[in-house]
Amino acid sequence: IDPRIPVLEVPGLSLRGDWLDGYAETLAALARGRAFPARRKGGGKGKKTVAVVGHLMDRNEGDQSGNVAEMTRLLGGLGLDVAAVWPDGGGWATLDRVARAGAIVSLPYGRAAARIVAERPGAQLIETGVPCGLEGTREWLSAVGEALGAGARAAKLVAAELDRIVPRIARAVPFYF
Repeated sequence: IDPRIPVLEVPGLSLRGDWLDGYAETLAALARGRAFPARRKGGGKGKKTVAVVGHLMDRNEGDQSGNVAEMTRLLGGLGLDVAAVWPDGGGWATLDRVARAGAIVSLPYGRAAARIVAERPGAQLIETGVPCGLEGTREWLSAVGEALGAGARAAKLVAAELDRIVPRIARAVPFYF
């Protein structure tokens, strides 16, 4: 056994919940067991720095990388610097970047982990839904924007995104929805 490789205990609750409960417990075990670097003052180069905790990363493939990139892009549209998405398919170093965040955006699959992570660096905790679909993404951006004093910017971003997306899907709507 290599002592440099961390071993984390994930409580065995397989008979009390489903796979999403197990996923949440695994993220919480990571948060409890990791000694994060101290949060640096002034991180984020003058922007509000955030981390997203609870992303449902089920495999290391292009669609999941795309989800991480899209969340990062949208949060960037609010003027935010994304320190980390937890998990994003990377290693410990990517998880450690959460310590740079002044705010933790908690997705449903990582509530417990997000609370633990937010306590350590003293970050603001923002609990949101999943940015899935047009309405879910609008609600997600609005919740983050409102919590960080960027509600008007979030509304403008949502309007611009809808102006870009709706014409692309308008023709398909009568056939599929």
